[in-house]
Amino acid sequence: LQVDKVDVSIGLVGVTVGVDNFTIPQILDRGWLRKAHVQIYLVDWALLNSDTVIFDGFVTGSIGYNQGTLTLEVNNSLDKLNAQFPKKIYTETCSHNLYEIGIFTCNVPKASFKVTGTVTSSADKFTITSSTFVFSAYASGWWLGGKILLTSGANSGVEKSIIKHLDGSIGTITAFPDIIAPAATFDVYPGCNKTGIICESKFNNFPNFFGFELIPKPEQLYGV
Repeated sequence: LQVDKVDVSIGLVGVTVGVDNFTIPQILDRGWLRKAHVQIYLVDWALLNSDTVIFDGFVTGSIGYNQGTLTLEVNNSLDKLNAQFPKKIYTETCSHNLYEIGIFTCNVPKASFKVTGTVTSSADKFTITSSTFVFSAYASGWWLGGKILLTSGANSGVEKSIIKHLDGSIGTITAFPDIIAPAATFDVYPGCNKTGIICESKFNNFPNFFGFELIPKPEQLYGV
C-alpha cells in the first residue's frame, strides 16, 4: 500500500496529556502536534508481534478537533523530497539558520545568548512587559526576530517568535495559548536580520556569514 496523504481521525473524549493534564485543545494551542511523526501498522491480532508498517509520515497539513474527535492531515515522508533545492542560494543576506550548530552552519552557540527574565505585566496574549526589554538594558531591536520561551506558569514550555521590540516590552507573532501572568519566568534569545553588519557587531560571527553583500545591481552590470 503506497499513498501520499492520510487523514487520521481519533476519538479522544476526556483524554488529557502529561503530568499537567493538558486537554487536547491546549495541546493544539501549543502546537505540539505540528510535524508529529505518524506510523500506521497492519497488525495480525492473532499474532501481535507480527506487524507491517503500511504508512509513515508527518503531520504537515491541517489539524482539527471537534466534538471529541482529533483529525490530522498526515503527509508521506517522501513529501520532504519536494523541499526547494538548493537551500543555499546567492543572496545578499545570510542563508544559515540562526543558532544552528554543525559543519557549514551559523555555529552561534544559543546558550551563550540566552537571557532569563520575569514578566512584569501583559496586556494581552501577545505582549510581555519586563525590565529585560528596556532599551537601557538592550538596544532597540535587539530582540526583534528572536525567540521567547516561557519557563513557568500556564504557558510553561511554549516558545514564540518575537516580531516587535519596544522600550520595555516585546510582541510575539502569534498569541500564547493562556493568559501571561505576572511573575512568570522566561528565557529569551536575540534575533538576527541576516546582514553581515549585524552578524559581526551583534554575534561576532562574520567568519561564518554566508551571504554576498556586494552583489552588483542590474544597472551596474548592464549600464554604462
